[in-house]
Amino acid sequence: MSFIIHGILLLLLFLTPTAARSSHCCAIMYTIHPAEVDNLIQSLNRTFTFFNWRPLYPTLLFYDAKLLGQLDLVQGKLKSILKPDWLETLRWIEVNWKPPTDIKKEDVYEPVRHWFPDYSLMIKFWFSDVLHLNATKRFSYYLRLDTDSMVHSEFPVDPFQLMIRKGYAYGYYTLYTDEAFVTVGLIDFVESFVNDFNGRSKAALNKLQLPPLEARKDYGPPMMYTNFELLNMRRFRRDPLLKEFERRVLESKRIHTNRWGDSPLRYYQVMTGLDWNKEVLHFCNFSYAHLHHNFFRQSCGH
Repeated sequence: MSFIIHGILLLLLFLTPTAARSSHCCAIMYTIHPAEVDNLIQSLNRTFTFFNWRPLYPTLLFYDAKLLGQLDLVQGKLKSILKPDWLETLRWIEVNWKPPTDIKKEDVYEPVRHWFPDYSLMIKFWFSDVLHLNATKRFSYYLRLDTDSMVHSEFPVDPFQLMIRKGYAYGYYTLYTDEAFVTVGLIDFVESFVNDFNGRSKAALNKLQLPPLEARKDYGPPMMYTNFELLNMRRFRRDPLLKEFERRVLESKRIHTNRWGDSPLRYYQVMTGLDWNKEVLHFCNFSYAHLHHNFFRQSCGH
């Protein structure tokens, strides 16, 4: 079943600084929906222009059956706009997103029911599926951008070289706050996870603070702005804490029934599974806009 995914998966992945010259180490990934084609072209053009790294890395474009009727048109548009060396990086990959067979529409929390199953499938794709696809298993790091993610200034460094050199497992551009009605039960879930892994979880090290029970109903939790996200896929696939957090989220089915988003889920996965000060990198010093939301210009010392 097709569904709307506004995602661009810019997956630029590195095994080692030397391997960064190889197509086996890094990639740019986009997930595409027909309604987002014009945004995709603009985003790709800006990304290749301002992320002026050499060599260029593979660009994986994920699409489902909904795009098949327009695929030639989309490829033609890209061919007329993008430079030849940019076009050579594109890899078109068809995927089949299937809604869960064990969850009915009436099982979904009423305020978020209209997002099921299309949007929840997109969330699950970014939170988990993308890590385990055959097309991505050979890669180590990814950079994700949505189709409406627009870079507006020169990116000052090759982020993956920086991630590898410094040993970072996760990189982000900014933090945001999610809505309480799309995160019902999430804080209870995180608290249970932390308690079960007391002594192993990084929650205490990272000074993770959870609101008291009486304040959770209206609490909007922090979230990574995952439309710009860099991630060490190998680490997230193999680390016991990161894997267990992912497993429990999927087992809970709350992505579908409560519309838990990949953004707050990633925040709490990182806060409980990584050393924030040593393994998490804040990217800044460039201008960036998520087209449907806000424009950001941040400065920092990197």
